[in-house]
Amino acid sequence: MPTNQRVQSAIVDLSEGLSAIGYETKDVIGPVNPNGEPIPEEEIEEIQEDVQYYLTAETSRSSFYIRFDLDSEYAIVVYPMSVLGHIGSYLNKDEVEALVGESIDWGETNDQEEDMITKRAAELVVENADKSQYHTAAFNLSVYASTSVVDYRQTTTDSGFPVEFQCLRAIFPYSENMTMERIDNRVHPVIIAGERGRRYVEYAFRINKDNKSPEEYEFESIF
Repeated sequence: MPTNQRVQSAIVDLSEGLSAIGYETKDVIGPVNPNGEPIPEEEIEEIQEDVQYYLTAETSRSSFYIRFDLDSEYAIVVYPMSVLGHIGSYLNKDEVEALVGESIDWGETNDQEEDMITKRAAELVVENADKSQYHTAAFNLSVYASTSVVDYRQTTTDSGFPVEFQCLRAIFPYSENMTMERIDNRVHPVIIAGERGRRYVEYAFRINKDNKSPEEYEFESIF
């Protein structure tokens, strides 16, 4: 298994390779545990199986990250998208307050808190819809966001609506032959699949507001 120093060295090499082929690397997060909590350097060797690093990057349209696990010989390229975040973008702050049933001091909320509240409102909109709409939407999203070389995973509500999805593929950053071509061959298919899924969500997922109060808004899929 890679040492902590080897992982950090691989992150530097991979960051340089990504930059050389046109991706913009943004940040390195870690060491953290699977819950995202920082791990003191002196504790890393004791909890090796739970140590992770993240290298975040972006294209001209989308963001992705690469996750490094200290107990794994490979890393994972991940393209994530929050479907609830997209649906929530159709709601203004007054509509969000009406949906969640409370007045919110937006000036006292940070970006993360605002995002959580908006997603909660979006989920209520989803739950108002006929559940039969979920099946076609979930199936079409999985078709658009998966290929034969890219894994697709989704998180759903209890009733089956896909609230977020990820496109994933393994990459081998500790190989001596990790050339720019090999990096692109691992990263680019994930970006293609993820952006196909993103475009489908942005085109097909809407909120039906016609002659309704915010509490009555419904999710609808137009395709």
